[in-house]
Amino acid sequence: EYLVMLKPWEFSATIHLRKSAGVGLRNHADSILEIDDEWEELKINFASEAHSLRELLWLGDDVKVISPSSLVAKIVESLEKLVADHG
Repeated sequence: EYLVMLKPWEFSATIHLRKSAGVGLRNHADSILEIDDEWEELKINFASEAHSLRELLWLGDDVKVISPSSLVAKIVESLEKLVADHG
């Protein structure tokens, strides 16, 4: 018998989040840095890249993904597909 150790929060991202949105994300942030009166920068861990994609797309224009570049590309790809599918 053996135990498999899972890393439940293994995907890290840096985002800019509007202060009026995403309270749940703030609760899980490793760090929060005030940018200005409207935005904060969060460094946050997610269970996976797919999990981060779902969570961040839900926030619409209240979030700007800064890094990693792979996540930025997937956000752009998802939004382009949305526009192509629904005009």
